[in-house]
Amino acid sequence: MCTVTFAAAREGYHLGMNRDEKLTRVVGQPPARFRENGRAGVSPSEPGGGTWVSLNDAGVTMALINWYAVKTRVAASQPMSRGEVVRATRGAGNAAAVDAILATLPRERINPFRLIGAFPSSREIFEWR
Repeated sequence: MCTVTFAAAREGYHLGMNRDEKLTRVVGQPPARFRENGRAGVSPSEPGGGTWVSLNDAGVTMALINWYAVKTRVAASQPMSRGEVVRATRGAGNAAAVDAILATLPRERINPFRLIGAFPSSREIFEWR
């Protein structure tokens, strides 16, 4: 199971996150820099390119955890990896931008997830399901 913790600090926040500890999961790639929607940032990745956590130069963190409590799974023959959700949203500067990006994703092909975004400029944390 993945976990994510945000703790407010005087300036910004602290983040703690672990990736699913499933022993059969392939080893993730170390953090690498990216440029997305004019923003620079850093995130680790799955060998296939998806990621579970990301930080951009606006201080925005996007973190995704699988939502196994929801038993329904996509029936699509080619489901989209949940790791693509963070990749798609990691260049966002605010929650409205994340809303707009999520509206373009083929949600019917993505298994249940919880996406958490921390936005220091507005001092807010949002969750999308």
